[in-house]
Amino acid sequence: MPTQLSVFADFTYFLAIFLLSLSIYIQTRSLLKFSHHRGIGYFRNSYLYFSIIYFFRLTILVLQLLGSTITVDATNTIQSISLFLVIYFSFAAILSLLSSFSWRKYSFISDNRLHLASLFLASVGFFAKLPSILVIAGIVAVLFLFLKAYDNYQNKRRVFSQLFIIYILLVFFILFDLLPATQELVPFEVKLAGYIGAVSVFVYINVRVKKVLAAGKEEEK
Repeated sequence: MPTQLSVFADFTYFLAIFLLSLSIYIQTRSLLKFSHHRGIGYFRNSYLYFSIIYFFRLTILVLQLLGSTITVDATNTIQSISLFLVIYFSFAAILSLLSSFSWRKYSFISDNRLHLASLFLASVGFFAKLPSILVIAGIVAVLFLFLKAYDNYQNKRRVFSQLFIIYILLVFFILFDLLPATQELVPFEVKLAGYIGAVSVFVYINVRVKKVLAAGKEEEK
């Protein structure tokens, strides 16, 4: 598959996820403002972190495209910093997503601890060169979401329950996308299908957020 087409697909995908994540974060501002709900706060933050992840991924891609127009040392430094921040905010996004469901049950959850845990895991993954730690975190997140969905089903609670499968798919797509082996070994067609799937998930979540906000406005009237 032509390199130019692959680069175009990467750029379009990174930009789409950046804009969709930022849209979710901005749209839910009013929900947090009026409710002061910690769960909504963690929910919002997870999409802020997704937008930051894909901003830095765009930065890395643009630097690669610029090539010789920037010094090698400057390029390597910026790419290293961007890569570390991508790993850090990936952990922050996953942990925030989990916290949005579990902050009531686990009293130790706080913003500071979430960021400290993300910083520790990112440092281990980046400096010790252990990308598998991100996979482990993703698997734990998926298992937690499955257990939470089952608990909601058992107790007949419907709050956010329909989104659990979407979140599970979201974690899978993010892990699929962020692992270096994916970029190197997976055929372009498979990677493109993953991109389309991930964008579809983010579009769906945007639609759900819009419906929740619209329903809230109707109740106010």
